[in-house]
Amino acid sequence: MLILCFQFPPAIHNKDIVAILHLLVALAHHFECPHKLPGGVTINMVVVQKKGGILLPMKVVEEITAANEGEE
Repeated sequence: MLILCFQFPPAIHNKDIVAILHLLVALAHHFECPHKLPGGVTINMVVVQKKGGILLPMKVVEEITAANEGEE
């Protein structure tokens, strides 16, 4: 029987899709998933900060899998 002792970060509980994708990839690596994950998977996000009553959008590229991950 396998018991996972893992404290989920608040982002997982807040249903942050990027955090959930990172968790799924980490689980696939940990349990040595027989399926190959594609390499170089990225997500383009827009992060908005509020400074002095003004919204400042920033474009951020988040890497989900490494560029060389799909290679053997």
